[in-house]
This record gives sequence, C-alpha cells and structure tokens, in this order.
Amino acid sequence: MIFLLTGIAATANAQEMNYTYADSLSYQLYLRNASDSLEQLTNSAGKNGIDFYYLQLRTGVLFYNKRMYQKAEKYFEQCLTFDSSDPVALEYLYYCYIYNGKPLQAENLAGNFPSSLKTKLNIRSIKLIETICLEGGGLIPAHAADPTDLKGSSHIYGDYDKSNCFYTSKMGIVSKLSPRIKLYNSAGFLNLDKSNSYQSIPEKSNNFPFNKPVPDLTGSSSYQTKQYEAFSHLSYLFKSRIVFTGAYHYIFTTSNNQLINFDAQKHSYFFTTQTTNIPMHAGNLGMTYFFKNKQVKTSFSMASVNGNTIKQINIGIVYALGSNKKIYASSNAGFFKDNNESKLIVQQKFGAWLSPKLKSEFNFTIGSLYNYIDEDAASIYYMTDNILCKSGLAFTYSFNPKISMGFSSDILIRESYYSSFNPDMNYTKTNFLYPAVFTSLKLIWKP
Repeated sequence: MIFLLTGIAATANAQEMNYTYADSLSYQLYLRNASDSLEQLTNSAGKNGIDFYYLQLRTGVLFYNKRMYQKAEKYFEQCLTFDSSDPVALEYLYYCYIYNGKPLQAENLAGNFPSSLKTKLNIRSIKLIETICLEGGGLIPAHAADPTDLKGSSHIYGDYDKSNCFYTSKMGIVSKLSPRIKLYNSAGFLNLDKSNSYQSIPEKSNNFPFNKPVPDLTGSSSYQTKQYEAFSHLSYLFKSRIVFTGAYHYIFTTSNNQLINFDAQKHSYFFTTQTTNIPMHAGNLGMTYFFKNKQVKTSFSMASVNGNTIKQINIGIVYALGSNKKIYASSNAGFFKDNNESKLIVQQKFGAWLSPKLKSEFNFTIGSLYNYIDEDAASIYYMTDNILCKSGLAFTYSFNPKISMGFSSDILIRESYYSSFNPDMNYTKTNFLYPAVFTSLKLIWKP
C-alpha cells in the first residue's frame, strides 16, 4: 500500500492536479506516515499553484514526529500564512525553534500566542528565573622538558613559571523582564596555582646580580591567583530581527607570589610572600541582526585594568553552509588596542546538528588572547599565561525543552618565558610554548 501511494505521489505531475486530489492523497500519506512521499506531493502541488493549510500541517507533523525539526519548521511557518493565530501550528513551530537552537525566534513567536496557548505552555511575560546555568571546568597542563635544567649550560641561574592547577566555576540566571527584555546575571570564580622552578650552579661564578653570592638553589616555590567575577548582560528584542545588548563585567584578582630575597648580614637567601590585588572593569554594547539564515553581530568593548585602557571592536557573522540548515559557520574578528599594543584576533567556528537533539561545534582562534574580551564581554582572558591560539570541540545535547547539557574541550597553545643569568651577569629572557587542555561541563535548566 505504501509503495502504491509513493508511486501515486511520484506521478502527481503527470496527472491533473487539483485541490480535491491533493487533499485526499495527502491525508492517505499522512495516515501511512509516508513523510517523503508527502513532501514530494506538497512540492508538486505547489508547482501547480495548489497550497492549503492541511497540506502544510500534515507534512510538518510527520517530519516533527520523526524529530526532523529543521524540515518541519518551514512547513509550520507556511501554515501560519493561512492563519497566523492557529494554536496547533504555533505550538509545533515554537518547539521547532527551541530544538533548532533559535531561542530568540521562539520568544518572539510566543509573544503572539493566544492566552490559552500561553497558559498551556506556561509562558509568562515576566519570569524572574527563566533559566539556570551551571558551568565548571579545569586545565590539564602539559610541559616540555624543564627549561631550568642547566647541565651543560653556560648559565649559572635559571627560573620559569608553570601552571599546575587551573579550575573555574560559574552560576548564572536568566530573568525574563518582559516579552522582549532579558537579563542574565552570573558570578564566577577562577583558581590558578603556579610554581616557579629554579636552579643554580654556584661554582660557575662568585657573583650573582649586584655582587651577591650565587644561591645554591634547586627546586620550586608555589603561588596562587584567585579571580572573582560578576557579570550582567541585558538584551532587548527590537521588532523581530534586531537584538540590542549591553553588558558589564567586573573582575577582582588577588595573587600571592613567593619572591627570593637576599639577607646581606647572613649572606643567605629566603622567600617572602607578596600579595597583589587588581580590579578590572569592562563594558560592552552590541547589536545582532537576523535575516534569512544569517546573523550579523557587532559590538564595542572598553575595559580598565591597572591603569591600562582597552578598546575593542568585534564583528561577526553566523551563516548556514549551502541549503542545508543542519550545518553552519561563524566568523568573528576582534580589533584590540590598549596602552601598549594593537592586535587582531580571528575566530572561526563550524557547527552541525548530528541529530535533532545533539549539536556539535568545532572552533579555532588565532591571535594573542592576553586581556582579550569576547564579543559580549562574557569571557575575558586575563591574569593567565598568554594564549597564542586555541582550538577545540563542543557538544550540546537537549534531553527535552527544559534541560540540556554541554561539554567542551579546547587545546590551548600558551606562551611563557624562561629567565637566566650567565657568569658575566647578563640577563636573558627566552620565550617558549607549551600546550594545555581545558575541559568544561555546562548544565542548562529551564524550571
């Protein structure tokens, strides 16, 4: 029977197409769950100038039931051209937008729901806790050979810093202040444990800097950086295609460093701890414009840290690759300038829907990320080793419209430096690169 119906749909162009024929055959294909044949009939009818509500609805429902939300979306959108207040098409389209990763379109659509549908789906104009986000991650450093190894070296002293433990945690809440205004507030914490490895060879020289004896030191000292963050992001949906945003990010960093000191009376070296506190303020204004399968995003950021003023412009675009909406790309360029340097940072992402509920994303970033502010100021690369480039994978799985989980892992190419002195007391600073892997988990819950 299904084969017969498929054959009828395939030869529909050869027959005299009319409303009665299309309505009858589409209903039979719908009952038989023949989504591909029904899609073929819908396209054929359209070419003959025949289009009606139930033809689009039946096709959309079959693809929705098969969790092919990308395909189903366009048919429910077409249903609304016949009746923009139809609750059945509105509800299906709303969940298609949710599953297709289009929360802004879903919010805009929900604003036009009749009151009965808003009550059914528990959609309110004001919701103080709409979404709760929990995120945490850590860094796994990888080190090459210890650069302080002075065996066979012409130097008498060397030291360098390396990261031993790095982890972050963050909690955020999205509040719906009106149908068009949302506020996201978050608080975060970052911990960075470092150690300073050092080595000296006293017999190579009788002098250390400023006629001090060479310390007989081989080992390491540790110190810690703690970073506390508060972040607020306000978005306003203007009409249906433009979103204006504003953000403020405050970071307070405190570091405990162990320093080597020389006791002139005892002619010996000892360690002291020095605490440094540095606040940072960052602000951001942005705009996103949606059209067809594309998003264009622009933003301007300013930050102040320890007397240094940072200015940055970000320009980005998100676009579908070809006609397949399941694959997309995102390109972003950041133009950075502070009191010391100007630089360009380029970010590229490629994403794909592996299934109706699973999305993957590959990313890479090229350019020095020290003090860099991302496009909405949610992340600021600050008080860590300089990151020259990063690349990684991220996955997001939606268990249902209320709960989703994300996993990401990035390889970071980080830059540090090695300090050394030779017997003539000449100071040398040598840069070197080493990789690290940062992994994080994210839970999103809509109560």
